[in-house]
Amino acid sequence: MRFVLTACMFIGLIIGAASNWGDWVEIIGSSPDSPHVPDITVFHSDSTGVTIQTMGYGYMQYDTTIDSKDFEQINIPDGYLLDCRDDTTVIGKPQIPYIKLLIAVPDSATMSYDVETSGYSVLKDMLLYPIPRIELFIDTITGAIRFGDVYAYDTTFYENTDTLCPGMLYKVVGDAHWRDQRILEVHLYPLQYAPQQNVALFYHGLDLNITYSGTVVENTRGLGPFEHIGRDILVNYPGVVLQQPQNPSPSVHYYTNLDTNNIADYIIVTHEKFLDDETVGGYIDSFAQWRVDHNKFDVGIVKMSDVYDEFLGGSSDSAKALRDFLVYVYDNWNSPSNADTHFAYCLLIGDWEYVPIETCYVDEGCTIYGTETTIWLNAYEGYFRDIDSTEINPSFSFEDIMLGRWPVDSTEVPTIVQKTVSFEKIL
Repeated sequence: MRFVLTACMFIGLIIGAASNWGDWVEIIGSSPDSPHVPDITVFHSDSTGVTIQTMGYGYMQYDTTIDSKDFEQINIPDGYLLDCRDDTTVIGKPQIPYIKLLIAVPDSATMSYDVETSGYSVLKDMLLYPIPRIELFIDTITGAIRFGDVYAYDTTFYENTDTLCPGMLYKVVGDAHWRDQRILEVHLYPLQYAPQQNVALFYHGLDLNITYSGTVVENTRGLGPFEHIGRDILVNYPGVVLQQPQNPSPSVHYYTNLDTNNIADYIIVTHEKFLDDETVGGYIDSFAQWRVDHNKFDVGIVKMSDVYDEFLGGSSDSAKALRDFLVYVYDNWNSPSNADTHFAYCLLIGDWEYVPIETCYVDEGCTIYGTETTIWLNAYEGYFRDIDSTEINPSFSFEDIMLGRWPVDSTEVPTIVQKTVSFEKIL
């Protein structure tokens, strides 16, 4: 199939669209008419290292003609395409597919990596589509804002590069923690491309070997409420089966002394105005009691004024004070319902004037799309969910707790409590 576009037109090619639009090109196997996702097999995963084999059967391809150039865009079923969200220097260079692996590894271990190949096919006369530039579009009539891909072509790179790109078979792009589990994000590149020759190598199989050395500390505490999700998305995570004795008499706790003796599975943080109002405070208490009765959670209720007293200090960064409090609770309070002892749920009751939010502009990390033009302030609630440490890596991080906010004034609290409890009663 072929689409003819001019260079100035909005391209709008969506990553992953090849699996919907493109033609299946089989390299190995016996399913020439239907796409086959790569096989991912864990050969071993223990205290010495992990070996993961990937086997690719082919790729999705669709054709695009721009500026009299006949491009092919290639993707791997269930794979990803390199783009410029994290690296603008790649704009206009060939767009390469990759396979993403999330791998559970021990704390403190030093990693050494090796990738072995098992055969490849040579793809000739292939002009890979270039990585587009992402730009902001504002509708002059409606004012609607959207991001879209715009065609870009690095002539110098295509005409003068005679080496394979990417010049590697793998890349470790992230090393972070998800609650108590250390996780690597590794990209495997089953296709390498020589632009000057218009030739690509498609590797039938890539075997990733990671060897551990130094101090090897295995996670024995699991992932708390994310245990089942972790078993689904981490290729080598066996799961940790821990039965935490549940508190036989969970209750609602109003904490003003934020010391290390406190317990909570579920944290509610709100403004003192809400709790000091007899009616509004009564509804918050009834909701907390619902969590005790319905979920068997110990619920800790905390005023923002007490958070500020302990964590604001001489700073004016109220959002940081709230996050520092959540980090402190995560590290020091006990959660009777979670085997890893960390609390799992947090509800912020109140709009930003009552309970702070973290704000930033769209060009300061709140969005994966970069732009040189400041358009609006954006609320970044993920700031309060990634609390495994005091540092945040927006490009690779995991949210450690489940957090919600009722962005309300005090007069709206009774309504939202009644609706929430009524809805959960019928589930």
